[in-house]
Amino acid sequence: MLSPLEQSSRDAALETPEDVQMILGLTAAGWGRRRIAKELGCSPETVRKYRRQGGWEAYGKPRRIGVLDGQCDWLKERFLA
Repeated sequence: MLSPLEQSSRDAALETPEDVQMILGLTAAGWGRRRIAKELGCSPETVRKYRRQGGWEAYGKPRRIGVLDGQCDWLKERFLA
C-alpha cells in the first residue's frame, strides 16, 4: 500500500499525452478502470478522470481580475500627462 505522498507522485507521472492515450487505448480494448490503474501504477480515479475528459488537457491558469483592471485607460492618461 502506498502512502498518499507516494501515490500523488505516481499520479503526477501520468501527465503526458502519451500516457493518457494509453489509458484510452486500454479502455477501448475492454480493460477496466482498476486494471488499467494497476498496470500503469496510478490511481483508479486518475483513470476515471481521463476517461471522462476523453483525452489529455493541459492545466489552465485561472484568469484573476485585478484591482486596476478597469482603470487601464485612465492610468495611461494620468501617467502620460
